[in-house]
Amino acid sequence: MTPLSTKTQLSDNFVSGNLYDKYASKNPIVRWIMSGFFGSLQDLLRNVPARNILEVGCGEGDVGDRLRRLYPRIPYRGIDVAPDVIEEAKTRYPDLRFEIFSIYDIDEQFSDADLIVALEVFEHLDDPHRGMTSLLKLPFKHFLISVPREPLWRVLNVARGKYLGDLGNTPGHLNHWSKPAFTEFLSGFPSLEVISIRSPLPWSMALCSIMCGVAYFHLAFLFIIKAWFCLLENIGVYMPFSQGYAIMGRSQIAKYLPGNVFHYAGRIALASKYSVSTEATTLTTGLEAGLILIAAALIILVGLSVGNISLVRPFLPMSNLSGIMYGAIAVLLVLLAVSVMLSKSLRSWFVARRSYLQTKGIICALFLYLIYFAPVGFVIHFILQSLWPLNTLPSWIEFASGFSFAWVLGFVVPGASGGIGIREAVFVALFGGQIGQGLAVGGAILLRIITSIADVATFLLASWLSRKYPVS
Repeated sequence: MTPLSTKTQLSDNFVSGNLYDKYASKNPIVRWIMSGFFGSLQDLLRNVPARNILEVGCGEGDVGDRLRRLYPRIPYRGIDVAPDVIEEAKTRYPDLRFEIFSIYDIDEQFSDADLIVALEVFEHLDDPHRGMTSLLKLPFKHFLISVPREPLWRVLNVARGKYLGDLGNTPGHLNHWSKPAFTEFLSGFPSLEVISIRSPLPWSMALCSIMCGVAYFHLAFLFIIKAWFCLLENIGVYMPFSQGYAIMGRSQIAKYLPGNVFHYAGRIALASKYSVSTEATTLTTGLEAGLILIAAALIILVGLSVGNISLVRPFLPMSNLSGIMYGAIAVLLVLLAVSVMLSKSLRSWFVARRSYLQTKGIICALFLYLIYFAPVGFVIHFILQSLWPLNTLPSWIEFASGFSFAWVLGFVVPGASGGIGIREAVFVALFGGQIGQGLAVGGAILLRIITSIADVATFLLASWLSRKYPVS
């Protein structure tokens, strides 16, 4: 016979298991409340794909049984710290996998889980920040979490005459979050993105994902800084990485000003404070722009060669797209060479500055710009597949190629602040026919949000570095 209470007192402050078996209750009010709880769970997970599920704090296994119904052929693993609770779970659901394990001890053996569920767990933890940090060591895609919504939870307990001595606090509840406080708790983990939040009476429930996009674009920005260093080192200019980050991180935010040039002007002004000459910053920044365009062109060409050849035809209706790209680059180089040969003064000026074009620095920078563009295809594919799973999506190289093409148009269109509007429109035009206009618009907007968050985070960190390491 199923007991109504399966609780375990593990320490003075920790209680595991249910004090009241609300999942099996026949009380119509309780059944209505639990219907709302499981309805929110089902709504949040409706379009979430999973290959392996880990439930942390699985209790007696009732949530695991629900998850099995939502994901009938997906491996499930439930863990809890209480031995008798795990034994009860095994008795109730012998075909599910349950183990004794603490959230604090999570390790690589759980790394195959791409969906993690922790319902009514974090209110019990003596160190919820440590618990979340432990989970974030795993490379999961989605995370579903719920906690009692305070003070409503206590009010309802008092209303039914329970735990009056503790003002309605359920034994073992060490942490108490209102919905805003719960959202603030989750936002305290930069790599965690809240996708959606529900409020089934009387809980707060959130679906989260790892902010791989923000992390990637911040990491990619580090490659851009290093590439600039490669160009500066060609002329014997060296600086600590913290100074380079402070210069580029603060100036980069100015690309959102009308004109799309003020981030370059800002870099020149800030670099001069660190004793980098205006000429050195101006010329290396110009080289940077040219090399980034070349890197983007190479990614586009690869995408046209191995991906969907019709990718750019809405913009260039001519058949030989690769020839056009190569031809444009060749024409620019020829014009530059002719100009140098015909003008003696220009030739002298170039000769005096030939060190800027040393092969080592140029190849180093170009390689880093390629690293910036190529992996973004994986990021876009991952984000779209995680949020809006489809049977067929363009390949990562098609996404990388399309992003590069959109980036180039946003870069060269005069006055487009940070390419806003231009890049989104191009992305939708490129992929709307393959994945649907709605999904393409949603993906383009989400990509802009992610890159903007990364830019703001970079600016804030760069501002902090500039104060910590001021110009001497």
